[in-house]
Amino acid sequence: MQSDDIRNSLPDETKRFEKVDQDFQQLMRDAQDEPKVTECAGAEGREALLNELQNEISFCEKALNEYLEAKKKMFPRFYFIPNASLLEILSNGNNPRRVDDFLGDCFDGMKSMNLKPQDFSDKTPMQGRGMIAKDGEYVPFREPFIC
Repeated sequence: MQSDDIRNSLPDETKRFEKVDQDFQQLMRDAQDEPKVTECAGAEGREALLNELQNEISFCEKALNEYLEAKKKMFPRFYFIPNASLLEILSNGNNPRRVDDFLGDCFDGMKSMNLKPQDFSDKTPMQGRGMIAKDGEYVPFREPFIC
């Protein structure tokens, strides 16, 4: 849940997911403290807690799938990308290098983009200078653009 867009679009579900994550991490710490499987798994209230966590995760998953479906309707090429990859793209929309890994999934002939820093600092925006096809062909852009 690193995406600001997801957090803003699904604020209640984000809180719900964070609570489930926190509870699950605590459950795993408890399991580490009690290495005997039968005693750990059979602890009082454990089954009810796991069922509750499963229900909460299912609710979050349903809301997240609806969110992703809305994004796919806005940009139909997203239908060709698995949901896990789409989440990665949406979570890193402001990081062109991370999104670059998925361009080939969105566009058939495209492998990646030629991205360079606007200047010599790592903190400046990237410039898109061209695209690289899956067969290795390089197509320079007439003018660089800011990513």
